[in-house]
Amino acid sequence: MEDFARAVGFSAALEDAIAAELRPWAGGTAVLEPGLPDTWDLNFLRLEEPWDGDPTAFVETVEEAARAFGMRTPVVKVHHAEEAQRLRRALAEAGYVRDGLVYMALRTPSGEPHSRWGYAS
Repeated sequence: MEDFARAVGFSAALEDAIAAELRPWAGGTAVLEPGLPDTWDLNFLRLEEPWDGDPTAFVETVEEAARAFGMRTPVVKVHHAEEAQRLRRALAEAGYVRDGLVYMALRTPSGEPHSRWGYAS
């Protein structure tokens, strides 16, 4: 879990560094690039704290925030599996689709690629 938390932290720091705007919303941070409104990877809501309310209210809050920030397509990143599972039904019923990234941790020492990848000497 430590590797996952570090990967999520790194991803958030990178997103923050390249964002044109960072704005708070009820679930965490809105990462925005108003000049490229159709680029989902640059315009999204990041859920950073567990959602304490009803899952249906979460969907409504996401949609309100998306409208307020001028997002053409509401996109929300939910990094914690338990939270995603809890919100899943409400999001699906509202027409959201699940998509995701895979974080992988390299456990070999830096500078020593694993030989099965074919580029170790």
